[in-house]
Amino acid sequence: GGSSGGGGGVELIVNDDSRSHHAEWASALAGIHGAFLVHSPNLHEVRAYNRAAQFANAEYAAFLHDDSDMRDPHWLARAVALFKRHPGMGLLGGRSGKLDDGDKMEVRQVKNVPGYTPGPMWMNLSPKYGLHFQDIPYVEEKTGIPFQFVYKTQGSPLIVKRKTFLKLGMFQTGLSCPGNPALSFEHEYSIRNWKHDYKVGLYYSYVFELDGNAGGPALGLSDANNTMKQLSAWRHNNLMLYYMYPDFHHAQGSKLVKKAEARKGGEAFACDKVNEHERTFVNQLQIHGCAAGFLDKLQQMFRPMPKPKGLLLWE
Repeated sequence: GGSSGGGGGVELIVNDDSRSHHAEWASALAGIHGAFLVHSPNLHEVRAYNRAAQFANAEYAAFLHDDSDMRDPHWLARAVALFKRHPGMGLLGGRSGKLDDGDKMEVRQVKNVPGYTPGPMWMNLSPKYGLHFQDIPYVEEKTGIPFQFVYKTQGSPLIVKRKTFLKLGMFQTGLSCPGNPALSFEHEYSIRNWKHDYKVGLYYSYVFELDGNAGGPALGLSDANNTMKQLSAWRHNNLMLYYMYPDFHHAQGSKLVKKAEARKGGEAFACDKVNEHERTFVNQLQIHGCAAGFLDKLQQMFRPMPKPKGLLLWE
């Protein structure tokens, strides 16, 4: 879900698994129609997403990390417009995506990590698209929204058709045991959509972390133990995708993306228009306050562009 501050026909479901801050959440959500505060054990964010989707009544569900900072008040409306434009789409990512069409596999060399042996990550080496990565190469002609189909997307946010999400079995919890990092579960759900004839898309949500980064937490490699835990889980889950989808992932599945993009054909026009759209978006932002250094980050993301007038913080 999500909210623009007053409900507006949107459900807002907050899962509090920390057993704290009840009074703060209750106060923040007071008076918002369609807002729900759910207390649950700390069983992993993936299980919380699944439970929230079953609890909700909305046609679409947007899954957000707890440190998400929504800086465009129309991020969800644009997502819904894309779902209506592409009724065969089951999943839309707002951070980044890949095509998995490279001819090499990725090897992540990390030295001096006790217990971790560098080697294949069981992940195709191909470009990423989205915020902080390569530009989304197309803009929808009828909606004016930068958009492309991708083989795998990564959140936050992850936006789904709720009925399709329930039909396909929701997020795979076997890749995210309690206490382990949430790695590759959105990739698995992306692949599952393509396998069952649903498409996966990518757009710019302009959802940031509270520290100013785009979309979701970075892979934490702060110390040797954490590095080993993160990369070992990542390698294991990536390998499991090949066992779960034999003769489909990734070579056959990625071909479906190119076919879908080819059929979209004349509905999109290319990248010089993308930059124009982004500059227009930045010029329309209205600032009520911003984190230190954010304007510099905007300039890096959207250059060349006029200096933005401000930023609308969406809370």
